[in-house]
Amino acid sequence: MRRLFKRGMTIGALLALLFVLLNIFTPSAFAASTRESLQDCNALEVKLNGKQSPTYHCLSKEMQPAIFGRKCVNDGNDLVLYWNGPLYPPSTIPPGPILCVRGAGVLNLNQTFPDGHNWNDQASAWWAGCSAGAFYVDINEGGGAAYFSGGSGTSAPSANFPYGGVGNDQLSSIRLYSDC
Repeated sequence: MRRLFKRGMTIGALLALLFVLLNIFTPSAFAASTRESLQDCNALEVKLNGKQSPTYHCLSKEMQPAIFGRKCVNDGNDLVLYWNGPLYPPSTIPPGPILCVRGAGVLNLNQTFPDGHNWNDQASAWWAGCSAGAFYVDINEGGGAAYFSGGSGTSAPSANFPYGGVGNDQLSSIRLYSDC
């Protein structure tokens, strides 16, 4: 009887330990698997929602910039940021990560986005979408600024940084004026 009691206690202790370990590690494992779903994303779309939190969507894990395309969704509404440069549209689109921003509002780049990239002080080129907007050297629309107009297709404004008061690898926040 004593042996059975000891064995029962051992099994009970193991089950309790297993329960504790599952409760500790399962949420973080779930969060990690959620992050990993966007981890290999080559083109991340950020939808600005005014003062509410932005939403994120991976446009393609395999997508590489095309010779004659901006490489976000086909409606041309996204401001496209390129990690690498130079950009000479429509003939040369740089390889590497792309951040597609649409909607209206402010986006601070000093964060690690769901694709694993921190875009603060990393952008080398840009291509405007339908909305006019502004680039800033500091977060929360601070520091040197550069304003751009909106457009459509290959005639939309685009440039390499430095642009206006924002140097190469100095961009920290963006303002898009309209959700067109």
